[in-house]
Amino acid sequence: MNYFTSAEIRRLENEIMENLAVSESLLMENAGAAAAGVIMNRFPLGEILVLAGPGKNGGDGYVAARHLAAQGRKVRIFSAVPIDSLKGITEENCRLAVQCGIHVSCSSVSSDEEIVWNIRKADILVDSLLGIGSSGPLRGEIARLCSLSKEAGRIVALDIPTGIDPDSGEADGNCAGAAMTITMIAPKTGIAAGDGRKLAGEVIVAGIGFPLPRNAVPRIRSFSPEYGRLLPPHFPEDIHKGMRGGAMVIGGSALYRGAPLLSVRSFLRAGGGLGILFSDETSCAPCSSFLPEAILESGLFSKSDGEIAETLSAWSERIETVILGPGLGRSDRAGELCRLVLSAWQGNIILDGDGLFWLSESGDRFDRERVLLTPHEGEAARLLRVRPEDVRKDRISSARRVAEEWGPVLLKGAGTLCDDGQQTYLVTAGNRSLAVPGSGDVLAGVIAAFLSAGTPLLESAALGACVHGMAAESLAASKGFDGVLAGEIADEIPGILMRMRN
Repeated sequence: MNYFTSAEIRRLENEIMENLAVSESLLMENAGAAAAGVIMNRFPLGEILVLAGPGKNGGDGYVAARHLAAQGRKVRIFSAVPIDSLKGITEENCRLAVQCGIHVSCSSVSSDEEIVWNIRKADILVDSLLGIGSSGPLRGEIARLCSLSKEAGRIVALDIPTGIDPDSGEADGNCAGAAMTITMIAPKTGIAAGDGRKLAGEVIVAGIGFPLPRNAVPRIRSFSPEYGRLLPPHFPEDIHKGMRGGAMVIGGSALYRGAPLLSVRSFLRAGGGLGILFSDETSCAPCSSFLPEAILESGLFSKSDGEIAETLSAWSERIETVILGPGLGRSDRAGELCRLVLSAWQGNIILDGDGLFWLSESGDRFDRERVLLTPHEGEAARLLRVRPEDVRKDRISSARRVAEEWGPVLLKGAGTLCDDGQQTYLVTAGNRSLAVPGSGDVLAGVIAAFLSAGTPLLESAALGACVHGMAAESLAASKGFDGVLAGEIADEIPGILMRMRN
């Protein structure tokens, strides 16, 4: 599924009308009829209450109501504005609904109690108040109707639930959400991430009788397992471990000894070849028994800058990727090490955890073609010098801002976003079992395996997030959502890759 901005949807509508000499009235008729068809198919019985706004979204609601009444459904409509104030094709379709015997009344003359009684009485509440015309906080009668709609048993929203910003997904406090959103032409970015993703419910695309123009440009592309299965590297039967690619994890400290071990483990579990841990003895010693397959480079904090540069140089012919930051800590020396590695290593770098902290502290810039940032919302906020809630409210533009200012980014969270400043992938695989210590370290290792094997950077990020999420879904199916360990996520990955390839 691809997602479009409201501006792009309007452009596409205008292009369809201009190039095909199609009237706006026909598009509205097709949209409303398609929505009614979905409702009849999914909810064939029961009374329907439509809340209609003053604009085109309200017009879609009037058309849908007429088609539902034609199928024998009992329909009532509350208009958020006086009927005699409606204009254009919205007024025309309101008039047709009335002429077809549908009861239409202005909600402002009804008490809260009367509206709530009708809402509770209806089996389905159809929200056609604003659609992509929503902008800023809800006000007046629209805000009132949305707030009262929270009493509904089942809400079906047309295009997008009222109160959801169509581009960012930020929700107004009065937004009632929906069990199902029937979106016209194509999904909007506001239901791809943030509050919108949670509040839109099931999303169904309703066509308007005409294909999307060829020049339609989605703002966000869904990264599906079906697409992801085309990307993992396929190795010949006579492969040796060096052909799988190599990665070095630089991290670990007295407080976070296990973090880099999880990254190395998941790198190997995802098919990587040479997995190297460059850390202090506090992490290297347990790694020899926890993960004997790893190669150990000790002395991270005791070596001089020159010795560290020599270590990186010595491995440069055998590995492609460095994961910088898992468990590294926030000592002064840790910050110096981050700046040194960023300047000395010329291959791929995945910046995670404390590596992101030190990047935001130093403000250093680097070759954006070879560095991937993997922040959660708090880390992204630090990079952007804003509050975490600002990122949470608009994950889509926040990911793009990080990408434009710093370089390609994977913004973790429900609905992971991978953005390189030009295109954005949305990864929906995963569940709450990923919210455990070490999960991000595992993700970094999975991405490194694909990146080191030659998969492009942004696709490696999206594929890694997809596999990581599918591993969580597989574990939840057998163990439940809670109590999953990060190491178990890593160990689930070979089975996920086998299923994807098969």
